[in-house]
Amino acid sequence: MKTIRITLYIFIGLSMLYLLLCFLGPAQMHVSATQTIKAPVTTVFPLVADFGKWSDWSPWKHNDSTMTYVPQGTPGVVGHQVHWTSRREGNGHQEIIELRPNTYIKTEVHFSETQTVQANNEWHFSGDSTQTTVNWELLVKDEPFWVRGLLLGFGVQGILTDYYKNGLKELGAVAEDLQAQSAQ
Repeated sequence: MKTIRITLYIFIGLSMLYLLLCFLGPAQMHVSATQTIKAPVTTVFPLVADFGKWSDWSPWKHNDSTMTYVPQGTPGVVGHQVHWTSRREGNGHQEIIELRPNTYIKTEVHFSETQTVQANNEWHFSGDSTQTTVNWELLVKDEPFWVRGLLLGFGVQGILTDYYKNGLKELGAVAEDLQAQSAQ
C-alpha cells in the first residue's frame, strides 16, 4: 500500500509540474535566422522557391537522410507544395501562399496531416549582384495549451533556431557553389 501511495504522489507531482510548464510555455513561437550569401538573389531565391531543391540544403534532410520530399505543382508560384515523410523528423506538408519574385516568400506549414495550429515561414531576400541577405522566420500561433509544456521543457525554440541557422548555412554553400560554377 505504501508503494502505491508513493507512486500516486510522484504521479501527482509530475502532473502538477507539467501543468505549470504548460501555463508558463509560449502560446506563440517565433524563430528567426539571417545569413548573407555570396551569390545574387537570382541564384538564391530559386533554391527556396522550388521545394524540389530543398533536399540539397534542408537541415531536416541532413538530420535524416531517409527523409523523402514530394513536391507538387509549379515551383516558384503560389500553390507550390511539398509533402515530406521522416521517421526521425515527422511528417508534414508546406505550401507557398504568397510570393514576390526575388524578395519574399510566405508558406503555410503543417507539421502533421492533422495539425490545426497555424504555422508560417517567411523568407525575406535583399542584396545586389554579388550577395544576398536572407532572413528566414517561423511564426507558430495559438499553440495548444497541452503542447506548451513540451515546447518549454524541451527547448524547442532554441532547437529550431539552430536548425534555421544551419539550413541557411547549407543554402549559402549550395548557392555559392552554383554561383562559382556559373562563373567558370
